[in-house]
Amino acid sequence: MISLKAFVTAIYDAVSMALESLAARNHELFSKYFTQVEDNSAGDDAPVLGVEKQLSPKMVRLEYPGVDPASDGTNTGVMVPLITLAPFSACQIEKVTLTTEFKISVDENEELHLDFSKSSRWGMKPHVCKLEVVVTQADIPDGLKQIIEGYENVLRRQL
Repeated sequence: MISLKAFVTAIYDAVSMALESLAARNHELFSKYFTQVEDNSAGDDAPVLGVEKQLSPKMVRLEYPGVDPASDGTNTGVMVPLITLAPFSACQIEKVTLTTEFKISVDENEELHLDFSKSSRWGMKPHVCKLEVVVTQADIPDGLKQIIEGYENVLRRQL
């Protein structure tokens, strides 16, 4: 037997750990698109400004055919932030549903307890439980959208 409070706490803790795991995975996505640099341009004010680390976008060089008649067929190289070329797909848990069968009782302290064991009253059928976890694509945070749009604007000016 398990108390209802302990059961709900266990489910809550499991979902919280899953959310933390997804958040860590989403944070790891940044390492695909950005590298940490040692530049301390904020100087001695960095701790005051709350600067923990500085990231620089990973860049790729794309070659475009010259569009100017004077280019004589030569290619023009353009530096492009990788994050503008690949979709950024973070995940989130949208819903967790747990459906189960159990016997419920009240103890002498008037606390609810759940019994998941097989009993003659329930027959010898195995315990039935259904767990549904819905993981969906998370919306891109507005700050990241603005950074990507800024990179795209710089790219347009280069072309």
